[in-house]
Amino acid sequence: MILDAEEFSGLIGTAPSPDARRFLELSKSSLTYSAVTDPQKIDALAIIAQQAIWDHSRQPLSQEHRGQNWEDCWTWNLDQFRESPYEASLVPNYYLRHGTRPLRLRGRFIQPHHSTFQLAFFRALRAHLVETFVEPHPDAPLYEFGCGSGHNLFALKRRFGHRQAVIGADLSPSACTLANLVGTGGVRFDLLDPEKYKMEVLPESIVMTFGALEQVGTCAQEFINWLIKKRPRLCIHVEPLLEFYDQNDPLDRLPIQYHVARKYLKGLVPLLCGMQEVEIVAKRKVRFGDLFNDGYSFIVWRPK
Repeated sequence: MILDAEEFSGLIGTAPSPDARRFLELSKSSLTYSAVTDPQKIDALAIIAQQAIWDHSRQPLSQEHRGQNWEDCWTWNLDQFRESPYEASLVPNYYLRHGTRPLRLRGRFIQPHHSTFQLAFFRALRAHLVETFVEPHPDAPLYEFGCGSGHNLFALKRRFGHRQAVIGADLSPSACTLANLVGTGGVRFDLLDPEKYKMEVLPESIVMTFGALEQVGTCAQEFINWLIKKRPRLCIHVEPLLEFYDQNDPLDRLPIQYHVARKYLKGLVPLLCGMQEVEIVAKRKVRFGDLFNDGYSFIVWRPK
């Protein structure tokens, strides 16, 4: 089987953009998979996931510990990029380190045939969101908060090199160095304390996060309030969104437990949907992810 444009369309709830469609076609060799149908293997995978939930619930990582982990990750990418300044050097290790470990698709386990399956899916999704929501605003400065390895900034700069700014913001010094190398600037920023580094945001900008807000747990409101004051043109968040899971669906119970055990992002959807100052432009539960949870749902909004 292959995750083609038709299946991708079902996942994102609309036809893929032309760029996403082209990317899916070019990446089809990376997007082949088999359904996991053996009951014993399905049970074994569920046990692995349950064990991970148990381990994380017993020893949750502190924000300080996670911060050092991310600094180590981005330092590795920085060293790779300095040695070989190409996009492949910027791919975060979490996309590749598990090889062809099973993934989740529409609530079932699948066996990818290539280690780049998840990365190829993400790049197609990013292409769709960028073409749909960013392309119509050719003069908007672009910001990625929690820019990490810089792989998204690299793609944005390649596509929108004419823009006045493609800026990365991150707490990690190595991530900021990478943003300076691959974008037009890197700025220290703490998602848990937005005022700490006195960061300014250019008018009419577009703000993006890709899996960065998952790390803030229940503390997203301060960042959202800060963004509203900065008046960006549009905000796009691609994150594991707890509120999009269905607690009555047996297939969603495992990722819910994992999400809670990891102390990932909680409350963003009801927060945004309940704010009078916010207009929701689009939102979608995307039923695709790694062995443990679905990390590619998205919500797009703007300040009123």
